[in-house]
Amino acid sequence: MKGYLIIIGTLIVIISALITLSTFFQESLQMEMAEQFNKQQLLLSQTISDNITTYLSFLKQDVLQLAGMLSKLEMPEDTYDELQKKALIKSNIGILDSKGNVAFFKGNTSSLNRAIPEILEQSKRMPQDSALIIKRPSMAYVISPVYRQNRFSGVALLQVSISDIANHFVSAIKTGTRGYAWIMDKDGDLLYHPKQQGMVGRNLYKTDLSCFQCHQSFNLEKTIIEGKAKDFGRYIAPTGEDKIIAFSTATIDNISWIVAVSAPYSEVTYATKSSMRLYSYLILSIFTTTTIISIWLIIFNKKRITADEMAKRKEELEKYAGELEEKVKVRTAELTSEKEKLDTIVSAIGGGLLLINIQGEILWTNKKIQEMLGIDVTGHACQDL
Repeated sequence: MKGYLIIIGTLIVIISALITLSTFFQESLQMEMAEQFNKQQLLLSQTISDNITTYLSFLKQDVLQLAGMLSKLEMPEDTYDELQKKALIKSNIGILDSKGNVAFFKGNTSSLNRAIPEILEQSKRMPQDSALIIKRPSMAYVISPVYRQNRFSGVALLQVSISDIANHFVSAIKTGTRGYAWIMDKDGDLLYHPKQQGMVGRNLYKTDLSCFQCHQSFNLEKTIIEGKAKDFGRYIAPTGEDKIIAFSTATIDNISWIVAVSAPYSEVTYATKSSMRLYSYLILSIFTTTTIISIWLIIFNKKRITADEMAKRKEELEKYAGELEEKVKVRTAELTSEKEKLDTIVSAIGGGLLLINIQGEILWTNKKIQEMLGIDVTGHACQDL
């Protein structure tokens, strides 16, 4: 019995160790999966950043071509429509003269007018055959100075909506069922967010209570902007949900946009948790089954041992009873022999012998008395004879 208890105890220790190891392995595997997923997100954000950078580079080439055409041709206004049709990108073409007056533009002139002073100032400092990207709220301007006979004569520009760029390169990005990508610039302005569109244009260094709908703090974003963070990290949402984030930067000229891809940590590790939960249930079922079988075997073995002991005792009792019966027979034979000897001696005596108790009852007589009286008087009282 003690040996079986030792076996059961050892089995329990082994199963407990397996459960502990499986829990530790599950946590390690979840962390490893989260890290691998972050690396994939990092690769995705780098791809988006590279695509945006390449796209902006193409815009610079287009505006350089436009500036080159304008520096060689005297184009009346009715030819600008033709240039607009030939443009390879979805952007608004604009032309400014040397004083900043709009010579041609099809688009929102109010936003352009606010940007003209900066555009004109930057263009005058730029050499010929050069292009520059200027970021304004909600818009990006790709500009190139137009020179005729080595004299500054105007500016060729392309106006591109930042939201159009984000919708083209970022909006379709999905990681899992609840992951998404968003963009902010190096100054902390939120340029694009698919879940918090009302926050677009806000600066994380100028926050109020309305800014903390999806973050408990912006410490991670600040460290990203300040260049103190790694390529990926984690943060806690106000709901208490743990999220992972990976980011990269699209940099060209004065433009520095941070493309971030985030997803809930629980969604990343869901598959691992499911498989490890199944594995834990399997271990528990094995443990339960093994325990039940072991208990049943112990009970069954105990009953078998009890039955064997009872059979052995019965066998010993039967053997003892046989030996006792044999001893009784031997002793009875001895007593019978002694009695016969005594009877022979008593019978040889010539006189009659009686054995009487104190009440006068005859307990025994020899044969001589029976011959003398003619009857067996054993059991009679002396007074009755």
